[in-house]
Amino acid sequence: MKDRIARWAAGKPFIEDRSVFDVRTFLHLGSFFAADDGGDLVLRLSPQDHEEALQMPGAKPWRAGPPGRPVYAKIPAAAVAEDAALHAWLERALAFVSKLPPKERLLSKGVHVPEWKTGKGGGKH
Repeated sequence: MKDRIARWAAGKPFIEDRSVFDVRTFLHLGSFFAADDGGDLVLRLSPQDHEEALQMPGAKPWRAGPPGRPVYAKIPAAAVAEDAALHAWLERALAFVSKLPPKERLLSKGVHVPEWKTGKGGGKH
């Protein structure tokens, strides 16, 4: 799964791929949107998409961290075996986190943030 996500993410701006607590995660401007957990797909989705994902056979909530942290959807690998299905879910997750503000740690490092994310008429370079 992780290699399939990485291939999909290749060349897309502002996506970071890293290991967090032994789970390969994918971040957009510092916000988690997808991960490989033992071959299954974990996604951060809008509330509507989250509910839809949990209707898939074998899907379940997935939490990283203490109560109060976001709950993600864990989708079995078999449900996204076809690239078209995987890509559709990844696009939905990316669309959701793209609306979140960039993480402050990135702004303080001078990472370029697209103008539409800052609302200030320009990002840092």
